Amino acid sequence: MSEKNVRKDLLFLRGLLSRLGPRYISLVNLPGVLAAIPTTALGVYYVTTTVPFTPQQVNILGIILGILIPPVAALGFLNFSRSSAAIRAVLATRPGQPVSPETEARAWQEVTRFSLRAATFTFFSLFLCLTVPGTIAFVILARLKITHVPYLLFGNLITITWVSIYHYFLTEWALWPVRERLLPRSPEVQQRYMAGVGIQSRMLVVYTALILTTLLMVVTIAYRKSEEALAPGANPVLVLQSMQNHIVFVSLLGLFVSLGFSLLLSRSVAVPLRRLTGVMAEVGRGNLGLRGEVVSTDETGRLTVAFNQMVSQLQALQAGLEEQVARRTAELARRTAQLEAAATVAREAAEIRDLDTLLNETVRLISDRFGFYHAGIFLLDERGEYAVLQAASSEGGRRMLARGHRLAVGKVGIVGTVAGTGKPRIALDVGADAVFFDNPDLPLTRSEMALPLRVGERVIGVLDVQSEEPEAFTQEDVAVLQTLADQIALAVENARTLEQMQRTVRELERATGEYTREAWRTVQRARRWVGRRYRRLVAEPAEEPTEEARRALSEGRSVLQPLHEEGDGRVVGTRLAVPMKLRGRVIGVLNLRFAAPEVPPETVQMVEAIADRLTLALENARLLEETRRHAERDRMIAEITARVRASMDPETVLRTALRELGAALGADRVMVRMGSAFRDHEIG
Repeated sequence: MSEKNVRKDLLFLRGLLSRLGPRYISLVNLPGVLAAIPTTALGVYYVTTTVPFTPQQVNILGIILGILIPPVAALGFLNFSRSSAAIRAVLATRPGQPVSPETEARAWQEVTRFSLRAATFTFFSLFLCLTVPGTIAFVILARLKITHVPYLLFGNLITITWVSIYHYFLTEWALWPVRERLLPRSPEVQQRYMAGVGIQSRMLVVYTALILTTLLMVVTIAYRKSEEALAPGANPVLVLQSMQNHIVFVSLLGLFVSLGFSLLLSRSVAVPLRRLTGVMAEVGRGNLGLRGEVVSTDETGRLTVAFNQMVSQLQALQAGLEEQVARRTAELARRTAQLEAAATVAREAAEIRDLDTLLNETVRLISDRFGFYHAGIFLLDERGEYAVLQAASSEGGRRMLARGHRLAVGKVGIVGTVAGTGKPRIALDVGADAVFFDNPDLPLTRSEMALPLRVGERVIGVLDVQSEEPEAFTQEDVAVLQTLADQIALAVENARTLEQMQRTVRELERATGEYTREAWRTVQRARRWVGRRYRRLVAEPAEEPTEEARRALSEGRSVLQPLHEEGDGRVVGTRLAVPMKLRGRVIGVLNLRFAAPEVPPETVQMVEAIADRLTLALENARLLEETRRHAERDRMIAEITARVRASMDPETVLRTALRELGAALGADRVMVRMGSAFRDHEIG
């Protein structure tokens, strides 16, 4: 509540409390003592109206009051000190100094029931320690008539009743800043230990006392004046006129007191409710940090406490929802970042074809994108007995790579367990996980996660990531990284397949090249010529290879060499040797001589293209010739087989076979040697 919305009297009391501290409680009773003055005057008015006192009796009454009032005041001071011990203890603490919950609750209970206890003690202490002994002493010492005793008692009762009522309301007013200071932090404690008087009880006491005292005063004054009017020698007119004046005064006094208390009670209810309504409006506009001011200790105070408790719960709920939304937003952002990182790693890994590069680049990307302390990829050996570390991102991991680190499948460490079971595993606290492999190369590891690299149902390896933070991984992380691990496994398998295919292709190319070279060697041996030379469109056998031709054969590239004049060394032409390559093997050289001293690059390129086509043409011719030779051989075999099968006689079959083989192969002698059951057959 802002300062401008607080009444000036309450601001004054707040400033007085801040200056006096615990001593303020001693001044709380001062308004009650001051309230005794008008109420005592009311009692004196009533007594003097109903009982005639002599000057000597008035002096005796003053002496008796002077003797009895100080002990009653001292007794009241002791009671107030005893009933405010916790209040003064809390007020004595420095700002910011902690107060125990027990002391806080006891002080709140004391300050909320202090006014009721003070008023109750005032009533009974005045009645027992002042009214009763004072009346007895006054009757004895002043020789008062017994008939006047009831009037004296009624006057005292009226006085102490209104002194107690005024004392309650003024003490309740004076304690407002103390209740504000001692208000517990917990709404439950505020509600539980609030011990004030309810609105109904206050109204019942006040208006009952007002009605009874007014009726008592009117009836007793009327009765007393009636007695005086009937006394011998009295003037009834004057007595009745005096009675009329007293009754009118008492009635008007009762009316004004009733109006005053009605206003006071209505304000004690309306003001807290009006303030609470304003706070409700602010809260309704979204200001959940605002709280109602606990001004009174009746039902309005309890209502304010309940409202504050509700707003605190709403604020806590809102804060919890905001925190939950923020946490889920952060988690969603984290998960999105993980998915983006996983997609990036998978995309870049899919573009790499070399297996070693793929593994090293993958662990580097995982460490960089996810911020892991260590990332490593294990692949199973050919027998599936060990998971062998193939790539690592940390310095310790590289030391492990250098010494060929491996773990037994299904036996050693989390990696071995995952390689054996094919299921992900997390160690949130490596110190408490019995399966964790304590690795001296990775001393900062606090949590670890291992994920199987699966291709279908087959486990080919394990992705191992480690963090310096405890409990760094969740099941959601497993889902994201397992997807990444599956893609890494496919990339590894594809790289392996590609590498095997490339190796197979190289072997096929090498075998084909060897076959091609051997085939051309066979052709050259069969033809018994080195090459052909064309000079002026005339073909003739080639001489030994020239120097540039030998270089082209050995180096597998085109060679240009200038041609010098024998006499003066002048360049008179250029020789060009272009290798004729077939499946990576050089099978010949296309050697040209130009009369120009320089050959343009375009001419060289054209000759190289012609050499390639010439090579293909020669290969096609060789293949055609080989195909014809095979076809001729197959035809001869078919004819020999047909002639052999023409007869069913073994002797005839053998003779036919020997004759046909000799004719087909050009052999002058052919012999077939059979077992002991047959004799040798020979044709020569």
